[in-house]
Amino acid sequence: MGPRAGSLFASPDNICVNPLTWSTDGARAPHEANLGAVNFAGSDTHEPGAADAQCREGRLRVSEIRSNHYTLMPLGRDNFHIYDYALFYVNIRQNAQARVDAYLRERN
Repeated sequence: MGPRAGSLFASPDNICVNPLTWSTDGARAPHEANLGAVNFAGSDTHEPGAADAQCREGRLRVSEIRSNHYTLMPLGRDNFHIYDYALFYVNIRQNAQARVDAYLRERN
């Protein structure tokens, strides 16, 4: 969610994990920590630094998107929920691979 987003899906039980740091501590991860966003609507290139991320009040906050590919906001102004995976794609992919590798090492 961006700085002007409403309170859609607010709950005191929400848990947020920062997809750039994989922590829940509330520290802001800068744009430079974002290894690449991907636009699933036709481009297969990655955009490093497209978004920063910070967990606050159980929600992931993005202060600024540095790309022109993520402008559709069907859930309201600054609600980036439809871009959950796209904005942090390379970081998520890298984390998933590390988890699979660790699992396979433990099994062998």
